[in-house]
Amino acid sequence: MIDKQSITPLKKLWRLALYIGFGILASLALSAAFMPLLYDVNMGTYFIALQNGEADWLPGASRLMAALQQICTFLIPGWIFYYLYHKKETKKSYSQKLFLYVVALNILSIPIVEMAFYINQFLPTEWLKDDLVTNTLFLEQILIGEGYTTQIINIIILCVLPAIGEELVFRFGLQKHILSKTTLGPAGAILVTSLVFSFIHFDAAGFLPRFVLALVLGASYYFSRTLLVPILFHLFNNYMAYLQMKFGNTDNLVPEYFYANTWITVGIVLICVVLLIKVLMHMSTQNKRVLNEQ
Repeated sequence: MIDKQSITPLKKLWRLALYIGFGILASLALSAAFMPLLYDVNMGTYFIALQNGEADWLPGASRLMAALQQICTFLIPGWIFYYLYHKKETKKSYSQKLFLYVVALNILSIPIVEMAFYINQFLPTEWLKDDLVTNTLFLEQILIGEGYTTQIINIIILCVLPAIGEELVFRFGLQKHILSKTTLGPAGAILVTSLVFSFIHFDAAGFLPRFVLALVLGASYYFSRTLLVPILFHLFNNYMAYLQMKFGNTDNLVPEYFYANTWITVGIVLICVVLLIKVLMHMSTQNKRVLNEQ
């Protein structure tokens, strides 16, 4: 029997790439299979209708494709890879001050990511045009609908699934194993992973802000030594992006959404606070355990 922990980091990365490749194929196959069953159209008809934007079934079909893409391409491959190769870290002294610093870094990076969106507009227009139009049409269809159920579904598809799946793939899968295999060091591993993270979205219109966000997420994972921190910040960032896409006016975005959807926003904030408290308590327990064993 082969010891799964004895497999080299390079082979692990090849396996992760293989899982993602199968996931992409599965996503396309399932989309092609479910589209005729649920909406009586094929994939070709869907993309033609997407350009016109007049079919009643487009929002539901777009949500289906987005959900399958996230689940098959990132969430399932990332979870399988994590399940196979996750092991308890060697005992280290966790610093609560360092953790609080990472949280503060995440918060302070928000305006930097927003500035990256502004700078990204100065990239060549011919590079941005095609994917910007296609992605905009796709997202516009997903965002159609005002009911609470529709909003919750959209938040799960656009915010929750990407935050979990992409962090499993990029931070645990790619960054951690680049760091263990190469001599690039933490900064090099975070930089390479961030470039791959931004390129793989195939969206030049959002390349720079995604790269900056990935740098913060990578640093958060390295310093906090837990995926929970980058997952939470990734979720928060996705949620803010969702609000911007949904309501458009970033100047009065948060106040308007608090008044319109208080229970959703407050619920998400409370969940994040509880999870952060649990992380702090966990690190405190780890510190005490290390001190007692010395």
